[in-house]
Amino acid sequence: MMTRPTHLALTKTAMLEQQLSAERPRWTTSSPSGSKGISPVLSRRSEESSSKPPTKKVKESSKTETPKQPNLEHPFWNNMPAAGVENPVTNTVPAAKLELVHDNAALGDAGTLASSSPGTYRLVLPDKSGPLNLLAQHPDIQAAARLSFIRVERELVTNHAFPNTLIRRGFVRDALAASAKQLGLEALESQILNNPQFSRTLGAIPSQRISTFRLEVKDISQNATTAHYGLVPGSCASKVEWLLGELIYIYPNLDFERNSGSWEKPYGHPLVAHILQQAFFNGPDSVGRTFPDMFKSSLADRQQEPEVPMAMVALAGTAIHAGLLQWQTGQYLKIDFTSNAFLDKYREHITFMAHTQDKNARAFHTMMHNLYKAATGFINTTSNSQTTHAAAAAITRLAIDRMEVS
Repeated sequence: MMTRPTHLALTKTAMLEQQLSAERPRWTTSSPSGSKGISPVLSRRSEESSSKPPTKKVKESSKTETPKQPNLEHPFWNNMPAAGVENPVTNTVPAAKLELVHDNAALGDAGTLASSSPGTYRLVLPDKSGPLNLLAQHPDIQAAARLSFIRVERELVTNHAFPNTLIRRGFVRDALAASAKQLGLEALESQILNNPQFSRTLGAIPSQRISTFRLEVKDISQNATTAHYGLVPGSCASKVEWLLGELIYIYPNLDFERNSGSWEKPYGHPLVAHILQQAFFNGPDSVGRTFPDMFKSSLADRQQEPEVPMAMVALAGTAIHAGLLQWQTGQYLKIDFTSNAFLDKYREHITFMAHTQDKNARAFHTMMHNLYKAATGFINTTSNSQTTHAAAAAITRLAIDRMEVS
């Protein structure tokens, strides 16, 4: 009566051992001598008698025969999320869902192929912390991002040269979307507009252009400051202090010794026009030449007389201020042209111009239109219409009635 249950129990144990044996990891090294035919499922007694040495041998053999593979051989999933970025859904994701991959897993195709989900693009993130690499992205994304740079510049000189995070994200997204639309990339345009996570991540690339663009303007000012204001190293501290006070540096015909200038001509100093021309109108690819429609008149009855935007003039004025500030000790000391350091000075220029427009709208128009003419008149071009414009600007300076005659 007792042998049958025992036989059944042994049979179930053998079956369990076979199942566990099939599921147990198989090591690449051979079994220790004398282990042939031994079931992978050990009895309690054999486990207690040989727990330490076999475990040690297995670990050593695993280190020897199965070395750790480099990252490029790790499993790769198309929708692998990055740290701090929401985890995307798998293949059921809608067309606007964000897909991200890492550099070390995506060198083969992630930078050149769209994702498996119809109508979506994926971004290749850096393996470690750092800026997004434009060259690692899909060619469509690269093209749209590059085209967006000039649009970002337009926003800086027409709306706000020192935007906060919210303003910056808005016009960077719009610049990317407009660039994708211009290239006929409707799927990418839709993804930028409808997927905030995607647009914010991709927006890191054109956002880098903001500080670079401002620095270029500041460098133009820095290179011309000493000559335009007659600064002598070692003995210019008091003069710089005078120039920085009450925005005196924006006026022409300055005389430090007499404390005089043409106070009725704000932003008439030649350095203002020089910066406008060099930074915004210098060449066919400049922001001023690319978007001529952004120059409009503030007077309804003078629509044929375009003006430069306030933000453009304020950025030029802030760059001059930064260039002078580097000489405030009498010796040149470099100062970083950051938003934190110069946002207040930029706002001061905006407030000054807004006050001028409010108190004397026609004088404000004349001032801004004259700046437009001064900046655009320096452009060298083979275009007949623009050659005529440059000649007209030169003719207005000519005192023909006082020329010597024989």
